[in-house]
Amino acid sequence: MKHLLLAIIVVLAAGCSNSELQPIDDQENLIVDDKLQISGEVCTSPPEEQVFPVKVMFIVDTSGSMQFTDPSDKAGDAVAACTSLCTDYTPVGMTVADCAGFCANADNPGRRAAVERVIQRFKNNPVVSFAIIAFNGRVSVNGLNNVSGADNLSAFTRDEALLNDGLESLMQADITTDYQGALSQAYQTLEKDMLNSDPVSRGRTKYVVIFLSDGGPNPVCKEGCEPEGPDVGVVVDNWCNLPKEDWTPDGMIGPAGGWTEWYPALLEPCRAYNTEEEILKKIYQILDLGTVYGVGEIRLHTAFLFVDSLPKGIADLFYDSTLSSEEQKAGAEGLLKEMAKAGDGLYRSFNSGQSIDFLDINYTAVARPFGLTNFIVTNTSALPNVDRLAIDTDGDGVSDSDEFEARMNMDDGNADSDGDGYNDRMEYDRRNIGFDPGNPNLPARRCRETERDDVDGDGLLACEEAILGTNPKLADSDRDRIPDGVEFWFGTDPIKNDAKTDPDFDGKFSDLEINIHSDPNVVDYGVQADYKYIYNIKEQPDRPDLLKCYDFNVRNIRLVTTKETLGAGTLGYNEILVYFGEGPADDPRDYGSFRAACVRAQYVEPSYKYPASGSITLTPANFLPLAELSHLRELARTDPTLDPCVGSPLPGAN
Repeated sequence: MKHLLLAIIVVLAAGCSNSELQPIDDQENLIVDDKLQISGEVCTSPPEEQVFPVKVMFIVDTSGSMQFTDPSDKAGDAVAACTSLCTDYTPVGMTVADCAGFCANADNPGRRAAVERVIQRFKNNPVVSFAIIAFNGRVSVNGLNNVSGADNLSAFTRDEALLNDGLESLMQADITTDYQGALSQAYQTLEKDMLNSDPVSRGRTKYVVIFLSDGGPNPVCKEGCEPEGPDVGVVVDNWCNLPKEDWTPDGMIGPAGGWTEWYPALLEPCRAYNTEEEILKKIYQILDLGTVYGVGEIRLHTAFLFVDSLPKGIADLFYDSTLSSEEQKAGAEGLLKEMAKAGDGLYRSFNSGQSIDFLDINYTAVARPFGLTNFIVTNTSALPNVDRLAIDTDGDGVSDSDEFEARMNMDDGNADSDGDGYNDRMEYDRRNIGFDPGNPNLPARRCRETERDDVDGDGLLACEEAILGTNPKLADSDRDRIPDGVEFWFGTDPIKNDAKTDPDFDGKFSDLEINIHSDPNVVDYGVQADYKYIYNIKEQPDRPDLLKCYDFNVRNIRLVTTKETLGAGTLGYNEILVYFGEGPADDPRDYGSFRAACVRAQYVEPSYKYPASGSITLTPANFLPLAELSHLRELARTDPTLDPCVGSPLPGAN
């Protein structure tokens, strides 16, 4: 037996000629322990990479009344429509010329100038982006009219040309005031943006929504074909009570035809529309998006423009002529105040177009300091098993002995024995519901090639994440500070924050058991007593570069003698992953992020270990984003020069 062991060591030494093996004088009598310690330093990401986005949405009333309360000299349809209005509906006590004089007497309407000032204030801040929604009877986003299925719904941008288009749309002022249509478009735009944002960024994003109007909504429709509000008659009757296909321009303000773009949220006749209840309901839905998608913050602020000096004859064209100026103001102002309250925002009022100012709103996202959220070391080659460690050569989560005893054609040197894309553990655990780790035809639905990627680097392919219900773009789907792949390997639930549960009733929470490398689901006092990892992590003093850095030492990492699968000389290779979790440590809503380092050590029981000292040191440069590390580890299978693991190099590496 001793001669056989010596022969193995000679072959091993020959196959690892580049691994600086320590000479051993008495091979036959030497016993080497199986312990490894990993020490080093790791730091949080630089402050400039700790992004907390701010997304500002302006929802601006551009109805016909705005041409009088906040005039524009914009040539074209708006001025023409305004002049035509003065001609067709000459205000009481005014001449047509007097009325038309209000249509074009400002170089830059205050609503546009106010929005532009905010954009200019933050134009050099790369984390701030904007969306501009203009509304009257129609709704546009950054200058583009809303149509079903339009690609302009994900509209937050820093593109100067798009923002100029949006600003230009604020120059127009025409037809009526569709609050509900504007808020419905805002809801779609916000949801599309949240869906397109990665969850980590989304959780740090502050959404600021600013709604400006100079009056109440129009038309206001009651449930059951009962119009309500000013101008009850043919105009409102047509809008509220008839299907869109039956609308006609008779009695309506605006161009003939093109009605499908009008009132985009008024989908059915005889339904409540633009009532206070419906408007507030839509605002509650907008705020609920923040909860559903886990955004950092979302608020809706309102602003009211009311010009007391506006001649009553003009005001009566747009507001209820049976009400006094004070009553007209009170109705619209009361609604906008309620909207701000529902939106968890602030209400502001302005008495002239040129007084509109949004700069005093808080646009700052609180950049919460980053720190250590978790530190996990896992030897993927050694599974905890009651009172010992079980060898798992391929690191798939099924021990070599279990793979042999299962009699399911499993290859203990291949984490996906049948090549169907699913990890053997994934199939082994589900072998009674149609999976088979040794049969490429089971399950019936193979993992498609397009699903065999690991975008978030958590160790799970997209098809596997679909089975588990985890987020393929998020390394820690349940925000319990443990990567999804680690939870899968240890048998905890990656979509439920179960870190502080004790499923095996051994007195230790699952997160602690994962850290010390014991099984959270099995009472394994033997492992905890003899094989538990021992951590010593110390935060360094504050640094001028604002990084938070930590010195760490993890001892009693136990090695096992795995099979030779990575080429000659790889007998006893153990791969250990060192995870560094970072993020706003005081915010449990934040998903945080992970970087990791790969360590490789070698152990052939009982007389060979590399490194012989049993110690490996890591630097901050060894910690890579999970997706990058996963990619490099995959490439190293065919190109050892790209091997990111510290310690024993792969055969053929330079």
